[in-house]
Amino acid sequence: MKNTSSLEELNLPSQKNNIKMKKQLIFLMALFLTGLTAIAQIDRSVMPESGPTPEIKLGKPYTFELKNGLQVLVVTDKKLPTINMNLDLNNPPIYEGNIAGVQSLTGALIGKGSTETSKEEFNEKVDFLGANIFVGVGGGFAGGLSKYKEDIFALFAEAAFKPNFTQKELDFERSQAIEGLKSGENSAAAIAGKVRSALVYGKDHPGGEFATEETYNAITLDDVKKFYADYFKPSNGYLVITGDIEKKEAKKLVKKYFGDWKEGTAPKPDMPSLADVSETQINLIDVPNAVQTELAVMSLSPLKMSDEDYHAVLVANYVFGGSFGSYLNMNLREENGYTYGARSSIGTGRNYMGTFRATAKVRNEVTDSAVVETFKELNRIRNEYVEDEMLANAKAKYLGNFIMQSEDKAVVARRAITIEKNDLDKDFYKDFIANINKVTKEDVKRVANKYLNPDQLRIVLVGKAGDILEPLEKMKINGKTVPIKFYDKDANETERPSTIEIPAGLTAQTVLDDYIKAIGGKEAV
Repeated sequence: MKNTSSLEELNLPSQKNNIKMKKQLIFLMALFLTGLTAIAQIDRSVMPESGPTPEIKLGKPYTFELKNGLQVLVVTDKKLPTINMNLDLNNPPIYEGNIAGVQSLTGALIGKGSTETSKEEFNEKVDFLGANIFVGVGGGFAGGLSKYKEDIFALFAEAAFKPNFTQKELDFERSQAIEGLKSGENSAAAIAGKVRSALVYGKDHPGGEFATEETYNAITLDDVKKFYADYFKPSNGYLVITGDIEKKEAKKLVKKYFGDWKEGTAPKPDMPSLADVSETQINLIDVPNAVQTELAVMSLSPLKMSDEDYHAVLVANYVFGGSFGSYLNMNLREENGYTYGARSSIGTGRNYMGTFRATAKVRNEVTDSAVVETFKELNRIRNEYVEDEMLANAKAKYLGNFIMQSEDKAVVARRAITIEKNDLDKDFYKDFIANINKVTKEDVKRVANKYLNPDQLRIVLVGKAGDILEPLEKMKINGKTVPIKFYDKDANETERPSTIEIPAGLTAQTVLDDYIKAIGGKEAV
């Protein structure tokens, strides 16, 4: 029998091994203490230096054009076994006139089955594939597992090219739309949503018109069919296909399901000319039941994506009101507590001008103060240089978003379309990071003075006149009182509303009854 008292046979560490382990432990402790010392020496009051900006390799999609003019862009990405397709018809602005709402109703009817398949059966087929298919008047999208790619193409094409327009579906969608209008007719937010654009663009402009119960009721099934025939055209459109699909297969499927689509372009409307107000004014819409005011300071914006000022304007808007830490939000929310949030935006136009908007929902009793403070911040960005830290944060925000978005292969195709639609330089996105980084505080001040003119702004206020009108009539901006115009809920100019609040239940009859009672009854009369 072996002597089991031996250390080696008991599988215990020898004395030599113990010494080695102790040395290793001492070394690790020393390393740990050195690390603690290094951490203790870090100056946390100094922001760490940023690393180099990642290089963005944009790449190019595979492109081809059908005989009908449809431009097709394909980006193969096999990370996931899925495909997605997006159809953008790139239509011009659409003016609907006395049948305003026909566009939305037509869009609601497309994709609900086809002339070959009932709505229920069509939806069952889509659900069986686990797919997502939508068709509207401006195009549509579809997506699902790549193994069902041909089924997805076939169903999308069926819904797009063989819509089943019926009177029953039109009546249903019309009733839903009118019910939606009625539910928002006393909502300050809903009213603001339509009157703001109507006041800036005019109701006879595609950017300013809106549907009413009367225009919805005027729409016939023939109007819907004509609208579809006029506007569902391929010749200015783009089809973007991304995901687990090879170029040759994509081209084959596109030709099979989109190749017979007849060429054609949508009609262009004659649009009225646009101009800002000659002097800053208040446009007040009285909503007696409103508990807060929908505030918007607005003007037209001539900015285009192709302008040299574009990147500087992005940064300037971020500083003024485009972020939580912006001048506007820090003032109205953080310093004064007037609102839960205030934001601004500067739109870019293609077919007509976009708008500059600074918006907030504010308490009735501070409406005039919120307007004054908004103009205070407008003067600040126009007259003072932005601080270096604020400028650096604005640049970092745009660069961070741009870099993250660039990880998505589908973005490559969408950016290619944006370049074409907005007549941009071919290197627009390649140079995006450099152009944001080039923006200086002098640039921010310059474009603020160019695009944010405090003397030609429209202050649109939707709220309770009884609470906000009299303080507004006394309010001064830059030492001047501001003229006030009054509009109803449909953006029609109207008379000054009364600020005297009528008690609940008070009518002409109750006033007469009280008078007769006060003079001694009917006998006295």
